[in-house]
Amino acid sequence: MRHTIYIIGIAATLWLLADVAWSQISTRRSTELPDSSARKIYLIHARTLTFDQQRNPDRQELHGEVVFRQDSAYLYCDKAYFYRLSNRMEAYGNVRMEQGDSLYLFCDSLTYDGNDMLARCMDRVYLFHNNTILSTDYLLYDRSTSEAYYPEGGYIVDPNNHLLSTLGWYYPNQKRALFQYDVQLRNYEYPADTTQIENLQPEVMVENTDTTTRPFSSVPVSLWRYPSMRDSLLSLRRPPHMEDYPDDRHNRPRMWLYSDTLSYDFGADRAQVLGPSRIFNDSATVHTTRGVYNTKMGDATLYRRSDISSRGRYAIGDRMTYNIRTGLGEGWGNVIMIDSISKGQLHGDHVLYSDFPRKATITDRALAMEYSSGDTLWLHADTLRTFQELRPVMAKDSMGQLTGDTLRMDTLNFMTAHFNVRYFRRDLQGICDSLNYNAFDSLATFVGNPVMWNGLYQITGDSIIANVDREGIHTVWIHDNAFLVQQHDTLHYDQISGQKLICYFDSSEVRKMDISGSVQTIFYPEEKDHTLIGLNQVIGTYLTIWFKKRKMDHLAIWPEPVGSLTPLQLVQSSQLYLDKFRWMEYLRPTDPDDVFRDIRMKETDKQEVVKLFDDNELNGYE
Repeated sequence: MRHTIYIIGIAATLWLLADVAWSQISTRRSTELPDSSARKIYLIHARTLTFDQQRNPDRQELHGEVVFRQDSAYLYCDKAYFYRLSNRMEAYGNVRMEQGDSLYLFCDSLTYDGNDMLARCMDRVYLFHNNTILSTDYLLYDRSTSEAYYPEGGYIVDPNNHLLSTLGWYYPNQKRALFQYDVQLRNYEYPADTTQIENLQPEVMVENTDTTTRPFSSVPVSLWRYPSMRDSLLSLRRPPHMEDYPDDRHNRPRMWLYSDTLSYDFGADRAQVLGPSRIFNDSATVHTTRGVYNTKMGDATLYRRSDISSRGRYAIGDRMTYNIRTGLGEGWGNVIMIDSISKGQLHGDHVLYSDFPRKATITDRALAMEYSSGDTLWLHADTLRTFQELRPVMAKDSMGQLTGDTLRMDTLNFMTAHFNVRYFRRDLQGICDSLNYNAFDSLATFVGNPVMWNGLYQITGDSIIANVDREGIHTVWIHDNAFLVQQHDTLHYDQISGQKLICYFDSSEVRKMDISGSVQTIFYPEEKDHTLIGLNQVIGTYLTIWFKKRKMDHLAIWPEPVGSLTPLQLVQSSQLYLDKFRWMEYLRPTDPDDVFRDIRMKETDKQEVVKLFDDNELNGYE
C-alpha cells in the first residue's frame, strides 16, 4: 500500500513538473499563439493523480482538492478526468468555476472543452453574477462569448425579480437575459442587497512571476469547502422569492408578467416582451405582443394594439404608455376606452388617462358613447374629458336636516366637451361650443350658441340645461333668449320666443312647455287635411302649451294676452318671422357618423357666445 502511494506521489510530482514545463513552453509561445495559449487548461493542484498509459494515455484521473486554471478562470472540484493533449476535462463533486471576482458557477458535474471554451454543467447548477443568480439542472456556459444557456428549464433572480422559463440565455458582460416559452416574471418590493461579500472570496491559487507553482502544502483547506461557500453566497444574495416556484401567498409580488418571449436588461431593470404577454398586479392587467416594461419604475410602453383593463375599465390602442403602479397612461392611434360600469365608451387618436383618480382627456377625433339605455348617445368634440369623484352621502334626521354623519361615499361621473360639440341620439341631436355633464343628477349644460333638436322641434337659447338619463330626455331649461321652432314648409314655421323656457318630456317626446318673459308666438293652425288656415300671432307674459303626438294640442297665455289671426293669403313677409329667428337644419346631425362632419355655423346665425371654460384652462390636463 505504501509502495502504491509512493508511486502515485512520484507520478503526481512528475506530472506537476511536466505541467510546469508545458506552462513555460506555452508562456514562451504566447506572443506567437495568444489564442491557443489563453485557451490552454492548466492543472494547478490535486492530492492524487493516476493514469493508464496503455488503455488511455491521455486521460489522467485526479482526486482530492482538484484545481484547474484557464487564463484568468479557476475551476475546483473533488474529482476530475483531465485530457491534456485534447485540452478538455470532466469535473465531479462540488464543482466550482470562478471568473474574476464577480462570477461564480456551481454544479455537481461539468465537462469542459478548453479549445471552444464551452462548459456543460449538470445537476444543481448555480451561476452567481453580482446580485444575480441563475439556477437550473443543465447549463451550457461559453466562456469565449460569456454566454450561459439552459435548454431544460431554469430561473434567474435578482433582489427584486424572479424570472422563470423553459429556455434561457444569460449574458453576464451585458447584464442581459433572453427567455423563451412559459416565461414568468414576478417583481417584488425588496431593497437591493448591499451586503459586502469580499470576506467570502476564497484564496485563489496564482502563478508567481517565475512561472513556478505554489507548493501543495501552502494551499488552504478552506479553498475546497464548496457547499459552504455556495450556501454563504445564497444566504447573502438570495432574495425571499428565490425558490423555484415562489409562494405568492407569503411573498406576494407587486407585479406578475407572463410571456412567450422576453428579453430582460438587469442593469436598466427593463423587460422587453417579444411575444404574447400579460402583465398584471392587483389593480390592472395589460395584454400585449410587443412592449417594454421597467420593473423598477412600473412604466410600460406598449405597441401593436395592446390593451389595459382595470376594475371595470378597458383601453386598447395602437401605442400606449402606462404605469402599472400610478395608473397614469397615454395612448395614440384609434384608442378605445370602455367603462363597463357606467356603460360608456371613449374613442380618440390621443388619450391621457389616470386610474387614481379616474380621469381621461381625449383629442383627435374624440368620441364619447353612452349606451346605458336601449339607445346610444354619440358625442364628438375637439376635446373630451371624463373624471370620477367620490362625494359623501350625508345622513338626515326625521326633519330632513343633515346630521353631519356620512352614510356612504358615492362615485360621481362627470364629462366635459369643448369646441365644436356635436351629438346624436335617436330622440335628441344638437350642437354647441361647450358641454358639461354630471351623471349624478343627469344634468347636461350646453353653452356657446347651443342648438338642440327633438323630433320636429329646434330649441335654442343662450344656454340649455337638460335632464338626460338612460330613460331618455326628461326636462329642458333655457335661460335667456329661449326660442322654439317647428317647420311646416320652407316658408312657414311655428315659433315661440321668451326669456325662459321649460320643456317637459314623456318618453323623450314633448308633453308640456312653460315660457315666461316677453312671450311671443307664431302658429299656423291647420285643417284636417293639414292645409294651413292662417297665421296666429299672440303676445303675453306667460305661456303654457300642451302637446299631443308631437303637435300642439292647446295653449294658455296670460295675463292680458294680445293676439290676431291673419288669413294665409293676407300674411305679409314682415309677419313671417319673430326677431332672432334662425332655422339651422343644415347643422343637425343625422346619424352617428355625422357627428364628425366638419360644418360650422353661419355668421348670420351666431349669437354672443357664453363659455363654461376659460381658453387657457383648456390647455392643461386638470
